Amino acid sequence: MVKINILLTDIEYREAFVERLRNSDISVDAEIIREITQEYIYDESLLVTDRVLGPEERTLVNEKAVVYLSDGSISDTFYESSCISKYNAVNDNIAQLSRIYADVFESHESMVTEECRVIAVCCTEEGEGNVADLSRFISHQMAYIRRCRVLLLSLRDLNTFAYKGSENEFERLVYYLQEGRRLDLGSFFYRDDYGVYYIRTCDCYNRITAMTAEDRSWLIRELSEYFQCIVIHVGSSLNDDNQRRVAKSDLVFCADENLSQLKVLLSDVPESRIHPIKWNLNPEESEMEVADLLRDCFENR
Repeated sequence: MVKINILLTDIEYREAFVERLRNSDISVDAEIIREITQEYIYDESLLVTDRVLGPEERTLVNEKAVVYLSDGSISDTFYESSCISKYNAVNDNIAQLSRIYADVFESHESMVTEECRVIAVCCTEEGEGNVADLSRFISHQMAYIRRCRVLLLSLRDLNTFAYKGSENEFERLVYYLQEGRRLDLGSFFYRDDYGVYYIRTCDCYNRITAMTAEDRSWLIRELSEYFQCIVIHVGSSLNDDNQRRVAKSDLVFCADENLSQLKVLLSDVPESRIHPIKWNLNPEESEMEVADLLRDCFENR
């Protein structure tokens, strides 16, 4: 949980900001304070303020944990890197606060101790339909059945799952992984109401598909340290690299009634791991079928 003390002179912004913090998908404990006193304990909490702290106040706080909310009026001489802008999207500021909190207090998610399971969702061009909905449903079911952290990752050029991210969010994620820094999940991933995670990005163009095949493998391998299950959304983008990824998956769902073409494309995948789903014909019946298959495969593992 990210703990934040709010000391803002802009009352209207303060109330709106605290409300958004409390309704955020990131777990936040936000408290409004009126002044900095010796009686108040600031350990393990960020202080978000829009005013310059006086000399006595600065002796009472951990300056690394002070984050300035700037509208351009606070001089850069009063802070180093911990600053958020009032004009940024609130979700971007919340993600940045979570990242600062993790850096200052080293409150990082622990590595998973069990092997990460990979589920692939694909189809032919004829079966494209609403395959993204199938990927979401499978992800939600895995989060429910196994009570684990699930990442839904698109390997298509157009990312259907772009949520609440800033322009350079993906590059920052890659940089943290390259530097061997532990990720705070709330900073880099959006978590939906079902508990499924998505990489924070505002760009519908998928940065992952622009990576080399080797770099994509590296990224997925690094992310597997944080999630017990990764659902890769392939759809009809069955290029050579995605075919190899599907072939290596623990389970494959195909949103097609006729599997003849897919069997040719996925000739290296044992038929026992391929499950055809008539997703676009009868969604309710298909949901029951998917849920049963997932329970049979994973519930007792």
